[in-house]
Amino acid sequence: MIPFSQIIAQYKPALMNQYQDQLLPSHFHALNALADCRTQDSMLMKARCESCLYETYFLHSCGHRFCPHCQHHECQQWIERQRQKRTPVDYFMVTVTLPSQLRPLAWNN
Repeated sequence: MIPFSQIIAQYKPALMNQYQDQLLPSHFHALNALADCRTQDSMLMKARCESCLYETYFLHSCGHRFCPHCQHHECQQWIERQRQKRTPVDYFMVTVTLPSQLRPLAWNN
């Protein structure tokens, strides 16, 4: 899987050229956090085995709520909780087309 930081590095200049005036400070914060996640620009995390005292360093995660690397586990847990809430019946998706006269009513409600 391609790291998200590589995607941001590749497309961030084009994004900034086109949308820089429309982005909020929180968007810049998210982009910067995700761009540095698990890269050489991120902090290092030290891990040590208590048995043999072996120490090693890992690239630190950003922990941002929109980061696909950092939040994957939490997302999977949420999906599992939602699955457990379902009733034991078959589910079906029904699609209907509203007449044009009723569409404004549906959109507003």
